[in-house]
Amino acid sequence: MNLNTIDNKIDIRDRDNNWWGKLPIGWRVKKLKYISLIQLSNVDKLSVDGQEIVFLCNYTDVYKNEKIVSTLPFMQATATDEQIKRLSIQKSDVLLTKDSETPDDIGIPAIVAEEITGVVCGYHLALSRPNPDMVHSGFLFRAIQSQPIKRYFYVNSVGMTRYGLDKQAIAEIPIPLPSLSIQKAIAEYLDREIAHIDALIDAKKSLIELLAEKRQALIEHAVTHGLNSKATFRNTGVAWLGDIPTHWQDAPLKRLVKTKITDGPHETPDYDPEGTPFVSAEAVQNGRINFESRWGNIPHRLHKKYAEKLLPRRHDIFMVKSGATTGKLAYVDVDIEFNVWSPLALIRAEETKILPKFLFIVLHADYIQRQIRATWSAGTQPNISMGAIEELNIITPPLDEQQEIVDYLDREINKIDRLSQATQSSIALLSERRDALISAAVSGQLGYLYEETK
Repeated sequence: MNLNTIDNKIDIRDRDNNWWGKLPIGWRVKKLKYISLIQLSNVDKLSVDGQEIVFLCNYTDVYKNEKIVSTLPFMQATATDEQIKRLSIQKSDVLLTKDSETPDDIGIPAIVAEEITGVVCGYHLALSRPNPDMVHSGFLFRAIQSQPIKRYFYVNSVGMTRYGLDKQAIAEIPIPLPSLSIQKAIAEYLDREIAHIDALIDAKKSLIELLAEKRQALIEHAVTHGLNSKATFRNTGVAWLGDIPTHWQDAPLKRLVKTKITDGPHETPDYDPEGTPFVSAEAVQNGRINFESRWGNIPHRLHKKYAEKLLPRRHDIFMVKSGATTGKLAYVDVDIEFNVWSPLALIRAEETKILPKFLFIVLHADYIQRQIRATWSAGTQPNISMGAIEELNIITPPLDEQQEIVDYLDREINKIDRLSQATQSSIALLSERRDALISAAVSGQLGYLYEETK
């Protein structure tokens, strides 16, 4: 069967279903429960005394892998004899996520690609075991990935803070069904084409990683060695810093700021949709404050109160000082009036000693981030104290060299960032093509030969 070309002679007719619209004559739409055995897992990751030890294929295994294979790092848990009998995975099973924190992560499928023993379908998952006389497992897997089924999941998911599909919603997933031979041909075609697309996406992701490494290397060299190849150097005595230009100085950050480093209020403010923008750590994105990701707005009276301690302005720098993104930075390049919450620390450069943009660049350097990480306590959530921020050791050249470095890095980093953004856009287009190809193939929009394989 040839699935590589569009065949305009295919007779497409309207079907009475709201999810697939038009399908080729001869295709049917069947609910999943009529073509597959469905089991919802109740096997938790906790171990219970007296139960049998098993390996668990859990939510993460399915979410991150389209194919479930024996080499995945399955976690260990326990299960009852009934659970093992009902939920042990077999080759050609299709597993899917049945609940998640966001509706977009519901119904993510993975196919069991080989025989695996001793592994049980785990919590937050549903197991679908296709009837081989009615549906090809590879076709079913791709159908569940399609846009019509994603829309079905979105409409049928329920929840407020966590979204899920109940057994009935899973049982009634509408699956388009051509003949088994056509299903097999479509599945094999998609496996080949998707592999090509995924290889391109992986290559582009690798390029982005290399560009990020090059970007960081440029920063590291410029802020620790400068741009003068003829400069003389002195040893810092710090193994991970090495030599720096002889005439450069070093000082704790508290000696280079105009105002004492401080943070936002340690209280939860009232919300006022008409008030002043109020931001926290989640708004620190790509080196700037993303006001669309702000915590919300606060009453003007509270902003006035908080501004007595901290009033942001252009050229200020904010560092995340607690949480998973500790050490991330934002440079204020707008004149919007706003305020910040306690996870953010304000750093305002003393411009007679250090240029704000240079300081912002330096704070990204590995030798600074190492100092930040060195303050974290083992086994606790990452955080850095105000005192530790003040004591960060900063290496500075004279102001004229700082400006040269800033100008140089602006030019070179801009080139890298443009290439990285173009590559990201290319990945997005490939991902869209991937989704469109799957949806087109499993709904009969691609050409095929009608002759059945003998």
